[in-house]
Amino acid sequence: MAKRRANGEGSIYKDEKNDRWVAVITHGKKRKAFYGKTRQEALTKRENFKNSGGTTTKELILYDAMKNVIDYKFKTGETRENGYYTNKSTLKRLEESELAQMSIPNITLDDLKEYLATLKDYSASTIKKTYAMINWGLDYAVEKNIISVNLLKNSITVKKPKSTQMKEKVIALELDEERKLLKVIDSLLEPLKYQNIWQLALFTGMRIGEILTLKKTNIDFKKKEIHIERTLTKNENGKTKIGNYTKTEASYRIIRMDKNAEKILHIAMNESLAKTELLFSREDGTFITSGMVYTSLKNFVKKYKIAPKCSLHMLRHTYATRLIEAEVPPRIIQHLLGHEGIQTTLDTYTDVFKRCENKYRDKIEEFYDSFDISVVNKLDDSMLIERELLNFMELVEKSHFTDSQKVLLMNDLNKIKEWCKLA
Repeated sequence: MAKRRANGEGSIYKDEKNDRWVAVITHGKKRKAFYGKTRQEALTKRENFKNSGGTTTKELILYDAMKNVIDYKFKTGETRENGYYTNKSTLKRLEESELAQMSIPNITLDDLKEYLATLKDYSASTIKKTYAMINWGLDYAVEKNIISVNLLKNSITVKKPKSTQMKEKVIALELDEERKLLKVIDSLLEPLKYQNIWQLALFTGMRIGEILTLKKTNIDFKKKEIHIERTLTKNENGKTKIGNYTKTEASYRIIRMDKNAEKILHIAMNESLAKTELLFSREDGTFITSGMVYTSLKNFVKKYKIAPKCSLHMLRHTYATRLIEAEVPPRIIQHLLGHEGIQTTLDTYTDVFKRCENKYRDKIEEFYDSFDISVVNKLDDSMLIERELLNFMELVEKSHFTDSQKVLLMNDLNKIKEWCKLA
């Protein structure tokens, strides 16, 4: 029987996947890893740690600093519940890295460059969250006087890496696809289980989590308002639940209901169960999950050949696209969608805005024409031809034609030029 290692004795093994050695030690109730390109390098790091008597304030590791920050942000209410669990997920991904387990004063620019370079194959969103969390940890160390400067902020060479992944384009239903979806729903003899939810997303742009957590009291038919106060989120174990807040502060909003949304909400209110505060619920009064709604939508779209594909978020994108096509100002779109900043709206729907550029240009030209605003000294046809002739004559002079060929060509061109002056 193998001898059991005592607390603090540790183990060492080769991490084949990342081609490095890992020396592990149990420090208190936590396992701490030390990495090296060679077995001896990993062992030396571990021994230095043991000889120093463990982590002191000056030897605070990056992982602990980052954890302290995200816990503090949640405790003070700066980060909401869903954001906190997202941060914990990012921290968990960072935990196994050598950088996260390093003593902060020992972290060099090369260490940061080496780790950040490994992120380029992740999505832009993952890179952004990871980069921000490392920044938080280093800022925390500066605040605690463990280091004097945050190397990420004070270096011109260490930058957030760009993702190699192609940015996913926003896909919305085309006008004829949206029209077909609504007509098929209207033609069915028996209403579909979640059709009111789909249609509400199409005519309000609300996130599916916001719709599924609506309370009956959030609907004000007198003022024609929808009060969005919370959304679906996940707990620490990844299980879906009703959150106490919206996704961000900007997501907490009041939006007007148009005539289509009003019709849908009246129907939904009549069909809702008396035993629950929820506008949409299961038979037992509990909340509906987004997965249930998506599955039914996907099957419906496929069965009736509405579009090549359709997701719940596409319904939100469709609403936003119609707003842009209707020339609703971006700032209003930002509020209706609950985006935290105007840049989010502009970045998310860049392609849609570009697609509408020609229409905006035509409107500008129409505006100028209506007030008879135009360039007075327009070039007539003869002047345009003469200008092009001069350009062509320059090309002839620089060409590889023989001198006799150049003379013949220039004579003909000069005749045309004289004709233009007389015209």
